[in-house]
Formats: sequence, structure tokens, C-alpha cells
Amino acid sequence: MNKNENGFTLIELIVVMLIVSVLTAIAAPSWLALLNRQKLNTATEKIYLYLQDGKNKAQQQNRAYRVSFRNDNGVPQVAVNLERNVTLNPSSNMWENLSEGTTGLTFDLTDGASIIFNHDGTINEDSDININESINVNMVNQASASQRCIVVSTLLGSLRKAEGENCD
Repeated sequence: MNKNENGFTLIELIVVMLIVSVLTAIAAPSWLALLNRQKLNTATEKIYLYLQDGKNKAQQQNRAYRVSFRNDNGVPQVAVNLERNVTLNPSSNMWENLSEGTTGLTFDLTDGASIIFNHDGTINEDSDININESINVNMVNQASASQRCIVVSTLLGSLRKAEGENCD
């Protein structure tokens, strides 16, 4: 065998593969945790945006708007509509899925719960979700259970995002 041949020996390739494997094993759990946190934040942001949309529509159109939540065969859904449309047809195209890309999350929403925003953006007393009550989004099957929520803070319709212990 000629000593001037270029290339790597089998031992060198095995050592490199071993190093790459160890680094991957170290980085994978952190990467998965990052992805799960991102899913949780995305789902919470979706709920927050729907609530803001309902409040903004109520103020802009000077009419009461209802933001409703339901579970359709385990798929959390939301609808934003005029308050007078209390009974939404289950097959109505007004319902939108909250769970797109949120596998592994649970939504702590009472089926049929709704928040009614008055014409001025305040919370209507007939709302199913009360002042200082939160809408929770949880990670399931996690070693460190993560939780995010939207809290209806005041009668004026103030909404805030919170996490962990601040959601109770």
C-alpha cells in the first residue's frame, strides 16, 4: 500500500461518527423542548389574537361581538361573530381550528364557552368567562409541564398573557 494515498481511515471515520452521535444526543432534548415551547406560544398567541379581533370588531362596528370556543371531536375551535348569532350551526364555516400545528397541546376551554364584548369593548356580564379568569393552554406528556394562558383582567376588556403560576 502506498503511504501517499489521500483519504480517511476507517478508525478516523468511526471516531467522527461517535463524536457527532454524542453531540446529537446532547442537543436533541433541548431542541425538542424549544419546539414544544414554540408550539405552546403559537397556540396562546392564536387565542389572544381571536379575542383581540372580537374586541376590536365590537368597538369598530359599535356592536356586541361574541368569541366562542368549542371542541369538535377533540379539535379545539373558535368563532368570532355578532353577539346576536348565539346559536352557531355545528357545520358552520365560522368555526376555525385552533390546533393547526399544535399536536401535544391541550386547551382548557369549556365546550361552548364564550366571551361577549360590548360595543365599547368591555366584557358583557353574560360572558361565560369571568373577570380574572384565564383561558389555559397546556403541554401534555412533558417532564416539565408548561402552561400559558390569556387572562381577562378587567371589566374594561383588558387581556393579558401569562404563564405558569400566574395562570391559576
